[in-house]
This record gives sequence, C-alpha cells and structure tokens, in this order.
Amino acid sequence: MDLGKVVHYHFDKAFHHAVPSNPASENFYIMRPTNDQFDVDVEDFPHLRARPTWVSADENVDNIQNEINVYADGSKLVHSVGRSMKRDIQIKLKAVSADHCSISYSPEKGWVITERGKDRLSSNGTFIFMKSMQQMNQHVPSDMIPLHDDMVISFVNYELRVKIEQKTPEEQIDQTKAMDDFFQGRGGTAPVQIVAS
Repeated sequence: MDLGKVVHYHFDKAFHHAVPSNPASENFYIMRPTNDQFDVDVEDFPHLRARPTWVSADENVDNIQNEINVYADGSKLVHSVGRSMKRDIQIKLKAVSADHCSISYSPEKGWVITERGKDRLSSNGTFIFMKSMQQMNQHVPSDMIPLHDDMVISFVNYELRVKIEQKTPEEQIDQTKAMDDFFQGRGGTAPVQIVAS
C-alpha cells in the first residue's frame, strides 16, 4: 500500500475468520481471487499486519511506525489512518493527509482499504500494489490486473486515467491506418493491435 506517494507498506499478514463471500465488482476488487489464497484462523480475531518497505527521501524515517497491527476484535469496525493524532493509526509524514484512509474488516468482504465515507479524499492518494513481497524481491512483474473505467494508473510523477469507450468498426479501421502511416513514415512498423470483440 502506498500512502501519499511517500511511504510503502507491505501487508505480510492478513488473517480472516472465514473466506470472504462478497463477489468482485467494478467498485470492489478482490486481491486474492481464489479461496486457497486466504489465510483463515477461526480460533483468533482477524489480524492485519503491515511493515514499511520504502520511505521517500523527502520524509523523516523516524516518523513512521515499524509495524502496523490491526485487529478485528469487535470493539471497532473501522480503523482510521492519517497524520492527525485523532486517527487510530497515526503516520506522521507531510504528504499523508490528516484523515488519509481507513482499514476495516467484515466477514463478507474480508479486509478493505478505502478512502470512501470521508468528507474529502486524501490530497496525495492511497494506492494498492498488486505485487507480493516475493515478486518485489525477485524483480518480477505483478499479477495481471483487470482495467476498468476511471481506473487511475500512477507513475512517479504522472497519472493515467483509464477511459473505456466502444469504438465503431470504422473508427478502428481509421485508427489502424493512421498508426500504420505514422510508423511507416518513420521507417518502422506499427505494433500488433488486439481488438476486443
């Protein structure tokens, strides 16, 4: 998880009381899509643990916790995260908003990280990485992530917003011709396009 593009936390423990039953949707993405990928412990409270893996050079490393533990013990449903002392989990970094995001657990959805339900979104955003720690250590790509309308893909200094539009067959032909002309004018060939039907 990336908070405000200044600190990355890796969730190395995510225990559930049962396998979540809520299906995925446009607004709810399941990061572990198969039942055998969930750690279930019916004897104990659901538990989430995160440790920092990267902190921006612009921030003071002493201002972050070495470990964040969240328990769904029934006493609190939603755990707030942010820079303010009023938050359940305080992260004292400049780019982390006072009320940045929340972490919650429900038997139907499992662990959820969201910025919804607040007066306003965080200034610098909350991002979820789809790489496991093993993938990061071995420098291999993450698992495939399905694109959806209005999805934001973030790079270091840029963000791309996905807009999925259905093109007519004529638009596809015109676009392919324009791309072929562009690359041929530069002595190359256009990349192969995959057209969804």
